[in-house]
Amino acid sequence: MNFLSSCFGSGSKANLNSRDESPQMPSKPSDEEILRYENELRNEEAAQGPLVSPLLPLSILQDEFPNTNFAIKLDLLNSHHKFNEIRKCRRDGNCFYRAVAFDIIEKFKKDPETAIQKYQSKWKDQLKAVGFDSSIFEDFSDAFWSFLENPQISLQDAWETDEYTSNMAIMLLRLLTSAHIRSNPEDYLDFFELAPQDANSIEKWSERSADSVDVDADQVQVIALAKILQIKIVVANLGSGLETDDLQVYEFDFCVYDNDEDPLIVYLLYRPGLLHRPG
Repeated sequence: MNFLSSCFGSGSKANLNSRDESPQMPSKPSDEEILRYENELRNEEAAQGPLVSPLLPLSILQDEFPNTNFAIKLDLLNSHHKFNEIRKCRRDGNCFYRAVAFDIIEKFKKDPETAIQKYQSKWKDQLKAVGFDSSIFEDFSDAFWSFLENPQISLQDAWETDEYTSNMAIMLLRLLTSAHIRSNPEDYLDFFELAPQDANSIEKWSERSADSVDVDADQVQVIALAKILQIKIVVANLGSGLETDDLQVYEFDFCVYDNDEDPLIVYLLYRPGLLHRPG
């Protein structure tokens, strides 16, 4: 099996507080300062590698974390879970959706006609049901399915550097995630510690998070996407600690096991600062 790497975050934040040496409380950074700094992080990340890398050996992670226990964790992934390769995704706030979209499209390319017939109209109907206008999502849908309608297109080549095309496709998954949150607010009230009468606050949150490009995914979005796509998302967490047993596997399983089809499973690996996917 392979890994496709992604991330849930852009890494640690620098201290943007005032450098005034007087004995005053540091000032809170403005929204403009925060946005400027996040853009700087993304620009730095963009200069370091492709949106989606070619397949790489899993052992490449050992070079980034050269300690014995981390090597043991990688060995566990290889020997117990049969994962030996990864693809790295750029840490730009879209990496979770990019990883899932890349893997799903790769799987759909094995039988594109069936995938298009089964999901294309269904996903559009789900978006319309929550009030998304077709003028909003048609271009995103076309971008996603274009890689199946034109099988000669190499997804790796197209997504390695073409941020516009890649982001257009992953916006379809973002809107589907938002659609499930909007249509099933009761499923997510506990995450936000809200009462039922405050369900409209979830829709506003979804507009700021799931609907917005370059905004990192969280557990709510992982669950919502798995539910609306009826897939299984498996996240192996290498953790940031040095404990040998600090390898946990989380499963978000919302597959429908009522026919002879193989369930659609996306595997992700989360390591310190990053998320990766076994597929």
